Amino acid sequence: MDAGGVPALWAIPEGADPDKALPHFHVGGSVAASITSDRKAADHIAKAAGARSLVVGFRLAPEHPHPAQIDDAETAFRWLLAQGYEPRNIGSTGHSIGGTLAVALPLRLLAKGEAAPRGDHQHLAVDRPHHQ
Repeated sequence: MDAGGVPALWAIPEGADPDKALPHFHVGGSVAASITSDRKAADHIAKAAGARSLVVGFRLAPEHPHPAQIDDAETAFRWLLAQGYEPRNIGSTGHSIGGTLAVALPLRLLAKGEAAPRGDHQHLAVDRPHHQ
């Protein structure tokens, strides 16, 4: 699907509150992976939160250097607003680089003096270093 020009897909668990949305930003260090890479993780988070998850396919580097990824996160958030979601009912979640985007998005919008995701569900997933 298209979320304002950004590829996305919905992960909607049974019983999800239709008024709550969690944009989810995938793993991949901004150079790899896609919306399908984290679909299952987004679905598990959405189920635990009782919300819908919009898995966002941001543009990848090096073809699209920073700030393309955060620009796409902002575009997806604005698309959710245009669909009638209230900022208070939007959280943000992510895995690895996606976790960075999940935190950077509200900070960017607040710095502009604009509405930002402020839902009860903010989630940051990071990878632990692998020790031998």
